[in-house]
Amino acid sequence: MTQRQSSTPQVDGSSPLSGRDGSEDNQRGDYRYTAYSASREITQGVIKAASSSDAREVLIRSGLQPLAVRRVRPSIFQMELLGSKGVKPQEVLTLTEQMAVLLKAGVPLVSTMEALYQQCENSKLKEALEAIAGDVRGGLPLSQAMAKYPKIFSNFYTQMITLGETSGDLEGILEQTALYQGREQNLRQTIKRALTYPLLVIGLAAITTVIMVVFVLPKILELFSVLDVPLPLITRIVLGISSFIIGNQLNLGLAIMVAALALFLAWRRPVTRTYMHRGLLRVPVIKHIIVYRELGRFSRLTSLMLHNGLPLTSILGMVAGVAGNLEIKRVILESQAKVAAGETLSSGLGEAPFIPPMFVNLIRVGDISGNLEGNLTSIANFYDRELDAIIASSLAMLEPILTMLVGGIIALVALTIIVPIYSLIGNAGA
Repeated sequence: MTQRQSSTPQVDGSSPLSGRDGSEDNQRGDYRYTAYSASREITQGVIKAASSSDAREVLIRSGLQPLAVRRVRPSIFQMELLGSKGVKPQEVLTLTEQMAVLLKAGVPLVSTMEALYQQCENSKLKEALEAIAGDVRGGLPLSQAMAKYPKIFSNFYTQMITLGETSGDLEGILEQTALYQGREQNLRQTIKRALTYPLLVIGLAAITTVIMVVFVLPKILELFSVLDVPLPLITRIVLGISSFIIGNQLNLGLAIMVAALALFLAWRRPVTRTYMHRGLLRVPVIKHIIVYRELGRFSRLTSLMLHNGLPLTSILGMVAGVAGNLEIKRVILESQAKVAAGETLSSGLGEAPFIPPMFVNLIRVGDISGNLEGNLTSIANFYDRELDAIIASSLAMLEPILTMLVGGIIALVALTIIVPIYSLIGNAGA
């Protein structure tokens, strides 16, 4: 047998590149193979496939008999420094808008997915789109092809695609989904902008305080010790804190690491997260922000899916899946069970103490009048406006508090130094 390096076999459009072996990694990637051809030549190369079994199938279709196929794992350097980035919500939104435009213009679905794949810049999203385009070309529905990538396309997203496929109005459903995603993205950006300034000020204040207490003050206070200046109480307290931090750096560092690890492990437990989410619903300002955010999302999603003919019980299950607060998710699931048992939506939601009575009353009116979809749209718009208002007012209230906090820290540090200086001047005058 002779041995040669082969170019990668081309995967034609009919190749089913979806992992069927449950033990295989169903993430699409590169596979290095060794095979022999009909002329008994040994061939080596790299092929892109969804699993090793799919790679073997492609090799066999190319006229090669595989001897060994193994996944090519990227190095740590490649993963961390060369960009193994995830898919951002904004990228999924842009993809949805582009799909809607192309389909509305009459471009076939397979051509649409191929065009989106070719112009995509995100490596992970591009790999997913390439596989989805191959699956769709092979006859698989778009919703099922996208469902293979739950980290990119949520259950809600694939359900909406399924709805578009069954109704025959995929482009219309995509436009509605993009509109919802756009509102969600704008809301996320609003919350991020509102939190940036407070977190920046608190972080800078903390860093400045640590630098002053640990590095600057001890050197200045050494001078007062040499001159035998009596130190006031506030200076002795700050100096004691500084000495404690400097003398226990290792222990404090270990304590911080252990506390961070304990919080991380506790946060991974659903029970702990449930208690924390329940506690957040009792904090005055934070409670309103969370409730308005979740009720706005609940109302908009439910209205959107009611408009497209989904049954309310199915809708509540999907809406519960995208809820950001576990306590609110529990309430939605309990309401789903009551609706399935024949009760109204308002009766299920009305038992939660943190849900405003006005929200429940509007839902009840929608139940009675048969215009639940329209009422939910109005509720969603109302809570979106209320959320913007409460974030703006909270930020306006927080700014003077942060200013006073930073001013207090500066005043404390200044007094720690100035009071001994006055004592020194007084002693010199005496």
